[in-house]
Amino acid sequence: MSGTTTPRNAPPELTADGRRLGRDPARATPAPEGLEDDTGRVGRTPPADVAARRLAPRTAEAVLAVLELRLGMGEECGVNCNEITRWWGLDAAWCAMAVSFALVHGGFEDGGRIDLPGVVTTTTLGWSWVPDIIDDFSRAGRWDGSPRPGDVFTIREGSHTGLVREVGGDTITTLEGNWDDSLVSIERAIADCDGFGHPPYADGDGRGGGDGGGGEAPPPWPGRYLHLTTPIMQDHDVWTWQAQMAVRGWAIGVDGWFGPESDGVCRAFQEDQGLGVDGWVGPDTWAAAWRPRR
Repeated sequence: MSGTTTPRNAPPELTADGRRLGRDPARATPAPEGLEDDTGRVGRTPPADVAARRLAPRTAEAVLAVLELRLGMGEECGVNCNEITRWWGLDAAWCAMAVSFALVHGGFEDGGRIDLPGVVTTTTLGWSWVPDIIDDFSRAGRWDGSPRPGDVFTIREGSHTGLVREVGGDTITTLEGNWDDSLVSIERAIADCDGFGHPPYADGDGRGGGDGGGGEAPPPWPGRYLHLTTPIMQDHDVWTWQAQMAVRGWAIGVDGWFGPESDGVCRAFQEDQGLGVDGWVGPDTWAAAWRPRR
């Protein structure tokens, strides 16, 4: 391996005005032959592997799944170079980037930016420097000493971070990027952690569990009617509704595009729920998707 290695605890580079460097596609290391380069692909839909598991977005389960499906990932194209650092566009220590990657691809995304309601993040993609995680969650009043699945944790006075996978007694099981240059799951003592940041999960704190139709509070209606249009309507709100319908057992593709299939499922669902059948996902149809099955 060649080139200069960025120290694990070094802060990210700064722009001329002192802001932390976010994604810069021009700086990203190209993917080696045979590997897909994900630079610039913060799309409005999650990775296919997460969508295939039919997980509702913005839940602890969806966010954890992003890293669970990548356990064992290392640095395949040089020092601090892999899918996560290419996505960010910065070859540097990547534990904080891994947390950001999981949140964005687990559904906390809007228009290519990280979207954590109530939490103002240091960059538009989240964090590349661990101390910023502590600062941002603390300012939001979402940082304390009580871990829950899906929480962000830090250790060693903000020198390393990851996600809480499970909580048991006085220990946590974690998902961590850039630990021995790999994405790993290990056990840590709660007492060894600096603290825990609580993302605003749609299913509350912890894994959602259940079957997706058990009466959990729905995410807020997006404020626009989802329906079949020309050109086809597409955005994260469509993906959110599709994912919930898939969790309920409806045969629907989860891709963020409201096409003929979504229109058909919407109409069938409205009829099943005793709603007016028009193929439009308004406030009532949206809320019904999160009500218990009849």
